[in-house]
Amino acid sequence: IIAMTANAIEGDRQNCIDQGMDDYISKPIDQERLHALLLKWQKPTSASKIHVVPESPVGSQDVQVVS
Repeated sequence: IIAMTANAIEGDRQNCIDQGMDDYISKPIDQERLHALLLKWQKPTSASKIHVVPESPVGSQDVQVVS
């Protein structure tokens, strides 16, 4: 859980962490900072573990001609 707040006073981040948040970002939101936080806390998905298998070439003996 990333806390997002308009408050940017000293101690806000620690207060959010103490309340159970995983991280903190204050407004105005910096897109690069937000992206970095999302990447930091994102859980790996099965999509990130996909292995691409190269296609095998199709030989002429595998092609069926339909007229």
